[in-house]
This record gives sequence, structure tokens and C-alpha cells, in this order.
Amino acid sequence: MLEGELVRGEWWSPRDALDEWRRGKMPIVPPVLDILDSFGRHGVEATIDACRSSPSEFERSDRSVRLFPGYEIVPVETPPLPADIPTNVFLVGWKRFVLIDPAPRRETEQQHLFHAVDRRIAQGDELLAVVLTHHHPDHVGALEPAVERYRVPVWGHRKTGELLKRRLDRELGDGDRLELGSSPDGREGWSLQALFTPGHAEGHLVFHDERHGILVAADLVSTLVSMYVGAPGGNLREYFASMERVQGVDLRTLLPSHGTPTTEPQKLLRETVQHRKARIEEAAALLSDDPQEALAVALRIYPGGAGKLRPLVERTTRAALEYLVEEGRAERVGSDAFRRAPGRKELE
Repeated sequence: MLEGELVRGEWWSPRDALDEWRRGKMPIVPPVLDILDSFGRHGVEATIDACRSSPSEFERSDRSVRLFPGYEIVPVETPPLPADIPTNVFLVGWKRFVLIDPAPRRETEQQHLFHAVDRRIAQGDELLAVVLTHHHPDHVGALEPAVERYRVPVWGHRKTGELLKRRLDRELGDGDRLELGSSPDGREGWSLQALFTPGHAEGHLVFHDERHGILVAADLVSTLVSMYVGAPGGNLREYFASMERVQGVDLRTLLPSHGTPTTEPQKLLRETVQHRKARIEEAAALLSDDPQEALAVALRIYPGGAGKLRPLVERTTRAALEYLVEEGRAERVGSDAFRRAPGRKELE
């Protein structure tokens, strides 16, 4: 038999196919999943009419992307990030679920997210809490509107609450569990374990689903861009320690906040560390006995970074230079200038 898209052919009722999907026995791509669900609930004619009338733009469709049982993603634009780098909002859970990172600031994207949550609540599911991975603006834009709308508690790391100047209803520490009740296959005791992973942000958390080998990775890594670690606020020594820790976790799927999921999590983690360390070496090679401002070093590494990206490349480079200081390979001179550490002639 010739290889192609068709692996095998069988007849399934929508209900039976969805039951197999919930048990993790049958992968179904998101558009087909929505169609099968509509077939089962409303019948063929109503489903066809709904497909014909569905908005062509995802942002106006009120839909989420259901990739795995118990995991929905709502990708939304979060300016000033460009439209091709959306932020993923996660709805995780089955009959009881959490909203992880209420990202959008603009009303259009907020309404899209809220309609996806409303749909879950209308079908009888319970929203337990709004959960924060960290405090950055592209992850908390709809925080207060979401809390006001749903009257649910806010959970996150203590440092995240301090940086947002907001009281958290539950402070999550390393190893704490978010109890979700039963998983889609009917087994009880499903939970997410919080892992404290500072580096990108001071209070950064990721959430590990040990049952299914899934990691909600937030801004630890990205499948779209090289993940930003900038100073002030970020620390590369802590970031590398967090990456090493997550590399030791049993993972089959990784869900980043920016980009599509990957089923090769260890490869992504490894390549991200390699890239970041290569950038550090670029900064090291540019140091001399004469002090240089962090921005001057940044513009030599990123020649096109003098426009809108200037704050990002400057902070990224500063974090690399501070890492070299911590490693004893550089010295800080004054508030924001750096030079090669005495005796480090081999960096030339």
C-alpha cells in the first residue's frame, strides 16, 4: 500500500469517535473535532448551516482550539507583540477547569476569550480559578475583566502578585497541585503540578500534567521565536537552571504561550539552551578592556535592533552580560557598562 494521508478507513458514529478521542485512543484534528461534536449535538443539516455561517476570521468566531482532551487554546493578539506572535490562553480541565493566563487587553479579543469560557460554563462545566504563569502584560491583559465577569479566585506565584501589586487568592509554590477532578477518560485524581521556573520572569510557573505527559510551558520556551530573557527582571543563570529542571521531567507534549504545541519537547528545550548560550558567547567576544554600554554591545549583536526592538535587544544583551559577570568572565563598570574581566585575554 502506498504511503499517504490515509492510514486506515473505518465507519464511526460521531459519538463513538468522540468517546475514543476522550480516552486518548484516537487523535482528531481540531476542525474535524468541532464538526463531529456539532453532528452529535445538532444533526447534519444544522452543522452544515453553522459551518456556512461561521466567520472566516478566527478572532470573531468565539471558538477555541481543542488539541487534546481537556486542553483548549485560545490564541489572541496581544499588542505590542505583532499579530503573527499571538499569546495562547489555556483552558485546562474537563468538568472542572482553570483559565491559565487571561492575555488579551483589547475588547475584541477579550470577548472572544469570554465567549469560549461562557460556552464551557453553559454546558455545565465549572471554572475553578484564573491562574497566572507570570506577570508580563501580554499574559494578564484581561485579568481584572475576567475576575469581575466570573467571580473566581486568582492563583499564581507570590512574586507575581507582588509585581502586579495585587493580592492573590492562592499563592502557588513549587510542587503545589491544581486539582481538576476527573480527566476526560473518566479517571479521578487528575491534577496539574506547578513547577517554579524563574529566569524569564521572577515568579514564572509552568504546569506539568503527569498523567498525560503534557507541560503548559508558558514563556519558558517558544516554537515561534527565541524566548526573551532580559534584564532587569530576567536572569539567565536562573533560566538555565529552570530549563535543566524541566528537561528532567517526563514529557511527551509541550504547550508554549507563543507558538504551536510540539511533540518533541526535549529537542526544543535543548535547542533553546544552545541558542541562548551562543548569544552569550557573542556578547563575550565583543568585550574588551574598555568599558562598553550594554546598548552598544546589543547593537553590534543585533544590527537591526535600533527601532522598535531596541528595548528588547538591550535588555536581552544586558542579561547576557550580567550572566558573564556572575560567571567571572566580565566586570560591571558603573551602572550599565561592562568590560572583560582581568586575565580573560582568551575572549579576544
